[in-house]
Amino acid sequence: MKTYTHKEIKLKNGVVIPKDTEIEVSFLKSDTACEITYDDNKYIVRITSVFEKPDMETIEDWVNDSGCESVTGEWVEHDGRDKYNAPSWMMVLGII
Repeated sequence: MKTYTHKEIKLKNGVVIPKDTEIEVSFLKSDTACEITYDDNKYIVRITSVFEKPDMETIEDWVNDSGCESVTGEWVEHDGRDKYNAPSWMMVLGII
């Protein structure tokens, strides 16, 4: 899926991906990492480097709901994944 970075991403190899840059994202089996394609290169990065984390009030609301959002904004079960295989925020943040 295509998305835009919500902040600048500095990679260990020195590459810097500017904020608001369009990237291609694929989700791995990992609950905390994803693969991004930038400038025809693939990198494994933390999901929280690409997607903006929800605020604490939102997380508290989700704890009491029957589900929550995935990192792409789809409604899923707390321990679920969406149509892009993106994990729920509860999984990414280690709440589940």
